[in-house]
Amino acid sequence: MSDYTLYSLGIRDVNQLKEYLDNVKNNLNDDDNTVELETRSYTYEELCDYTFSVLTDADYYSYDSQKNLISESSDAVITDRLANAIKLKVVGIVKPTDESEASSQEGTIGYTKELMDRLIDSVNDSQVVKAQLENETVDLFTGISFEKKEYTADEIRAFIASDPEMSHYADMPDQMLLEYGNAFMQTQATYEGNLSLLGYVDREKPSGINIYPKDFEAKEVITDTIEQYNDAAAEEDKITYTDMVAVLMSSVTTIVNAISYVLIAFVAISLIVSSIMIGIITYISVLERTKEIGILRSIGASKKDISHVFNAETTIVGFSAGIIGIAVTLLLLIPINAILHSLTGISSLSATLPVLGAVILVLISIFLTYIAGLIPSGFAAKRDPVEALRTE
Repeated sequence: MSDYTLYSLGIRDVNQLKEYLDNVKNNLNDDDNTVELETRSYTYEELCDYTFSVLTDADYYSYDSQKNLISESSDAVITDRLANAIKLKVVGIVKPTDESEASSQEGTIGYTKELMDRLIDSVNDSQVVKAQLENETVDLFTGISFEKKEYTADEIRAFIASDPEMSHYADMPDQMLLEYGNAFMQTQATYEGNLSLLGYVDREKPSGINIYPKDFEAKEVITDTIEQYNDAAAEEDKITYTDMVAVLMSSVTTIVNAISYVLIAFVAISLIVSSIMIGIITYISVLERTKEIGILRSIGASKKDISHVFNAETTIVGFSAGIIGIAVTLLLLIPINAILHSLTGISSLSATLPVLGAVILVLISIFLTYIAGLIPSGFAAKRDPVEALRTE
């Protein structure tokens, strides 16, 4: 557990933390401002021996029925409530196995739903919450109405008279009293905000629901269901949600896409250069086989036949290059996956080449070589057979 958790639970003295922070603040400019980290072990028996008292948010406030006001509880009242508060003990400690990767659960304090229900009932049944629920239009922390309005001098004086500490303001001239009184009596609080501050929970209006899908397919089904509901629902009934996985993946996807675009640019340049080279090689082949072209034309081959010969050759070259590329890729996947498994420790993370992707790559190779050989093959088909036969 982190020291923050230990201080929060009271296992370590929080006054030591305050003293340490004060020393750091006072010695920020010291060159030798080092921190010595203390590591301490606790037995299960020690941790399970602690008893904790639970106070709700409402316990820190008190209601004065005569003044109809809510104020912060005094130290004496809080001490008394601590003595009668719910008592909790640690009943178990969950330890991850050596193979577990649940590091995110370290330092987490778990509790049952029964405890949460009991705390909600305690808050909702408290005097301060009931008082604020019965006064929807008045901020019971100040006694001022939530409604924004202009108060008269008599209303301001009546409000001042209810507080002995403010009675001396009653002798102010009306104009000054109106100016300062209206500014003072415009509360910034809200009815919902006060209830939230007191810890009130309306079970009929949950503030949020956490959904944990078992896999990505289930996540997509949930997201689609919410979107379908929102499309048909009224504006005030629409569900606002945050897809945490999508938020995390979006940044990763952006980086991957940026890298992919760069790689695509390099691949596109490579394909263009290789296509030009294939066209040049095919053209050289046409020049070297000029006499062969003349013989084929003399025995009855048409211009299309000559073009088909060279197109077939470039197609075969493209097919062979594609097959060689797929074979090299499959061989390279073996060391690549071994490195991935070694670096990440995740055996299920592997690079693969889908069958459909391999077929598409071979077809692209054939198409590019075919396109690259069109011009040389057309040049070969247009050669004059007589001149071709004279060529040595």
